[in-house]
Parts: sequence; structure tokens; C-alpha cells
Amino acid sequence: MKRAERGALGLIADIGGTNIRIALTGLNGARRARVLEPKYFRTADFGSVMEVAQAYLSQVAERPRSAAFALAGVVRNGHVSITNRAWDFSIDEVRELLGLERLLAVNDFEAISWALPELGREDVVDVGGKRAAMLPKHGTVVVLGPGTGLGVSALQINSRGPIVFATEGGHVGLAPGDDEEMQILRCLQQRFGRVSYERVLSGQGLSNLYSILCTLADRESNGTSPEEITRAALDGTDEMSMRAVRLFCELLGGFAGDAALMFGAWDGVYLAGGLVTALIDPLRTGPFRQRFEDKGRFAQVLAAVPTAAIVRSDLGLVGAACALRASFGKPRS
Repeated sequence: MKRAERGALGLIADIGGTNIRIALTGLNGARRARVLEPKYFRTADFGSVMEVAQAYLSQVAERPRSAAFALAGVVRNGHVSITNRAWDFSIDEVRELLGLERLLAVNDFEAISWALPELGREDVVDVGGKRAAMLPKHGTVVVLGPGTGLGVSALQINSRGPIVFATEGGHVGLAPGDDEEMQILRCLQQRFGRVSYERVLSGQGLSNLYSILCTLADRESNGTSPEEITRAALDGTDEMSMRAVRLFCELLGGFAGDAALMFGAWDGVYLAGGLVTALIDPLRTGPFRQRFEDKGRFAQVLAAVPTAAIVRSDLGLVGAACALRASFGKPRS
């Protein structure tokens, strides 16, 4: 009998540019993915993936033989490059050093797509559209979200099961929609050269928008953090913060609509991440949905696509658990 069938535990991790979540999961074929003994760490407190994995394993009794890491970066040819942290590593080397029989590495938003079938209605809040977001039995959805970076993935469900597409869609070029956004693009080009959507749709992106709006208004910017900007906008205590959040939601709507067109995601667009959770009210009441549907000849098509925010906090861990369980039916890479 296989180890997974005996109720073995696997190690799962959600490794972002700012925060890390690590836990255990059951591999015994239970219908729902389980997250056991989760612990939270700050990425800046460690020098490598190895260090944080060893720190967690030193605190748990059982030594897992299989693991899945969801990481904010690119996984290619057995090598991982984390986008906003200098933590490049070989999957095989880390697997051997941790004493694992199997180590699966997936993009963090690829993991979120794996997790979508596990969501209950209480895990999702609708943020526009004529119908509620519901995962189809056959169809395609896209999931995206601003955090330390801007993640994008897609999930196609058909009779053979789920197919997940990992992408780096957050790095496509920013497309301004009006004169103000063109001015913002020019300012960003002076700072960065090429400008991707991640430069405006991320935590740092919100700070970029705020500082540029201050510059254009000839107002001093004190380098306000994303948390401070969000708080001031929601409290209504700072007009420039309110403008930055409104513009952020508008740009996110335009990008989300573009992602739906690119993937043919007619069954829904899901937004994920702590920044999205904090901005649910502005997303519902602001220009997000109008910009989402503003697609010329495809406006009617986009009007029928539901948009929703995911409010479940352990989504990356759940996705890593689902990806790990699915891997037991496939040959090792």
C-alpha cells in the first residue's frame, strides 16, 4: 500500500515575497484538502527556502516524505526563481537536503487555481456582474491578484479534470486608458524604463500611484506605505489616498477584463490576496466593474462574466495541498 494511502502527511508551503505560510496536509485521499499545524513566518527573516523549511520541520513531530511549495516566481526545468526575493534554487537539491522523496514546486497563483474547486460560497464575495461567481463543471476561469507582485493563472475544467495554466501575466505592458494614465505611464517610464502592470497593481504599485498623483498635483509625498494609503482612503481622511485607491481599482478592472479576453475566461474572474480583501468595498462601489466591461466590441461579452474576490486566507496552502495530491497520480518529473 502506498504511503499516501496509509494516511501519510505532506509538507506544504506558500512562499511569497513578504510572508511565508507552512503547514502539513493529509495525503490519504480525503475529499477535501486539509491544512494542519500552520505556522507563519516573514520572508525577510530567512536567507533561503531551505532555512524556513528546516525551521518549520524542527517544530513538528512527523517528518514528511513529500512536499509542495507554492512560490511567487517562475518554475522552469527543475529550477525556481522567486521574483521579488533572491531565492533561486534547484528543486532536486532542496528535495535531497530536506530528505524528501518528492518535492513539487508550483507558481503561487497556479496553486490558487488548484484551490478554486475547494472553495465554499462563504469563501467568495461577488464584486460585480449580473450573476454570482460559481465554478463551472465545464469551462474556464482566471484568477489574479495584487500583492508583493501581480499574480495571474487560469483554470480549465473539463471531463478529464482540472488543467491549470501558470503564467507571468502581471508583467505584460501597462496600457493607459486616458490622459491621466498616460502621464502616470510617462512618470513610471522615467523611473523604471519598461512599465508592466505590476508597477501599478501591487502593494508597491499602489504606493507608486500615490506618489505620482502627488507629484502631478504638486503636493509633497512622504512615501506612504500601501497599508497607510488603504487605511486613509477607507477612512476618508486623505483625498490623495482616495484618488490612488480609486485609480488602482480602475486599473485592476481593466487588467482583469483583459485577462478574461486573453484566456477566454467567460465563466469568471477571481481576485485574490490581502490587498484585494482590504479593498472589497471600493471594488464593489468604484470604477472596477465599469473598466472591466469597457472592451469595445466585447463589452456585452464581458458584461456576462462574473467577478469575485476570494476571502479565504489559507488559499495558497490549500492549493499546494491539492497540487501535491494530484501529483501522486502522475510520474515524477
